[in-house]
Amino acid sequence: MTARPTPVVMISTLTEEGADATLRALELGAVDFIPKPKLGIAEGIREYSELIVEKINFMPLLFVPGSQFAYSNTNYLLLGEIAQEVIKSQSLPTWVQNNIFNPLEMTKTIWPDLEQELAYIRNIYAQTNLPKRYTTNYHDVTSEPELVVSHGFNVPCGGAGSMFSTAKDLLTWNNALYSGKIISTILLQQMTTVHQHIDNDPSLGKVSYGYGIMIDKIEGQTIYRHSGHFNGIRTQLSYDPNNEISVVLLTNFSPSYAQDFSFVSMQDKEQVDLVSQLHLAILNHY
Repeated sequence: MTARPTPVVMISTLTEEGADATLRALELGAVDFIPKPKLGIAEGIREYSELIVEKINFMPLLFVPGSQFAYSNTNYLLLGEIAQEVIKSQSLPTWVQNNIFNPLEMTKTIWPDLEQELAYIRNIYAQTNLPKRYTTNYHDVTSEPELVVSHGFNVPCGGAGSMFSTAKDLLTWNNALYSGKIISTILLQQMTTVHQHIDNDPSLGKVSYGYGIMIDKIEGQTIYRHSGHFNGIRTQLSYDPNNEISVVLLTNFSPSYAQDFSFVSMQDKEQVDLVSQLHLAILNHY
């Protein structure tokens, strides 16, 4: 909030009307609150989804759309809700599975439905085929990695990031996306055009942003990329359009959210540097 003042709606079992946690959140700058149900969370999420969207809809804009840049996972969540409204006949994860993943033979990629995602949130190791996740303390490089025992979020992420995939499937995705098999040439051009550039974003540093994609220059070569992370998960997916080279970086190791955010941002930069080195190494090899 200090680095980037942002209107916040609190959604928690603790933020009931008149509760100390609610008053404290409002005192610190939250603009509204929604008490989350303690039981029946799947039904509660569905019941409250329209209320959440309504609360967000009436929040003031930080700036005129398109005039500035501020990364927001909430916008991706809302985009997922919009897509669901368009589809209507089936869940968005089912539509994506049937119309994108299956035709591309991305057999190891799954977008869980609401019940599946909530089950994963309740027990991230219920599926024994998933890798263990670890965090490290960047304040003490000699400290032992700690096993992550909880998801990190207690509500579904929806369009903001809920999928499971593999390096091979993500390579398939990149090849299909940038060859025009998923969206039209016009939309692809809009997606990969720099719409905003900022030199000192609090979490991303120097960044040029298209539509859902970051656009870098590495020794004159254009690179499209995006990162993602939860506690114990760090990812980078990048693509060099001139040489048709993808780099997929997946790890089950990360800084802890409990640490100063500067350390989380620092590892973001280290990942970008690593991806840059890999792209250059591949180019030099070939």
